[in-house]
Amino acid sequence: MARVILMISLIPVGIFSGWAFKRFLTAPGRLAHKQSRDRDPLAVIPGILQKIALLGINPLAFASSIWTLKLNASGAASLPFIGLGTLAAGMLAGKIVSRLLHLSRGRDTVFSISSSLTNIGSIGSLVVFYVLGEQAFALVPFYKFFEEMWSFGICFPMAARAGSALKLQGLPIQRTGAAQSIWKILRDPFILAAFVSIGVGLGLNASGLPRPEFLRQLNAVIVPLGSFLLLVSIGMKIPERQSRLTRPVLMSYLGIRLLVLPAASLLLCTLFGIATSPDPTALKVALTLAVMPAAFTSLIPPVLYDLDFPFSFSLWIASNLTLAGILPALWMLFH
Repeated sequence: MARVILMISLIPVGIFSGWAFKRFLTAPGRLAHKQSRDRDPLAVIPGILQKIALLGINPLAFASSIWTLKLNASGAASLPFIGLGTLAAGMLAGKIVSRLLHLSRGRDTVFSISSSLTNIGSIGSLVVFYVLGEQAFALVPFYKFFEEMWSFGICFPMAARAGSALKLQGLPIQRTGAAQSIWKILRDPFILAAFVSIGVGLGLNASGLPRPEFLRQLNAVIVPLGSFLLLVSIGMKIPERQSRLTRPVLMSYLGIRLLVLPAASLLLCTLFGIATSPDPTALKVALTLAVMPAAFTSLIPPVLYDLDFPFSFSLWIASNLTLAGILPALWMLFH
């Protein structure tokens, strides 16, 4: 019970802490009003927190967990494709529904992206760790293996094509070849850190060396710490404006996130044989991550490409509020 209470409380506390710290920094007379953007705490601090978590804490935790993973029965090889397929299913469903709702140009792209991108890294990994345990947590980097490539290779270019900022300036959108785009993605330090953590963990796993006991105890501390830092960084980025969602838009959106995505994940697990595996851990991981809320990354393309950001933020808020029901439901389902 203590684990589920900590899990449920850590998410809102982390986001609220970031939001409260932002309000403190932006109070009249504070330092944030007097600095240029490259020295603005609101621009610098979230990036520092994300680098600490994604380049330091999370890779260590993932490598340590993969070290003891039972690879012969884990389903790890299939999870990257299940994760990618689930993201693609969300995008496809979002496109279909946005047309049925006759959403305006720009809003349809925002709706599709928000229906696809899922918070796997901060909230998803934390929920898996507390609900399913460390062995399940070790499978998270496999599930999110193609996440960054999908985000920056598909979602961001889609938003760029729909955006109006460059068109208003009379400038053409720059296009790059597929090989160049993939190479740029692979050079991203956050993606490299994820790949290195998987490689190191698999190497240690294959070595047959026993993992020191203190690393298991260390993971119990650094996994929630890394998630907390990411949640604080998200809270510091929460904007002031949002738009009101109509009932058809809200219900359709939540239907995609709470019904279509887990259904697609279950179908893919069945096709890859995970659903009938004697070890249900990979299936539980896939289903748990499929019902996680929209990723904070879904808010970035509307800002970069002058789309409807208040609409995007409202979708993100609605999705994250579903955690109040999802977390207890997952705990009861898997325990």
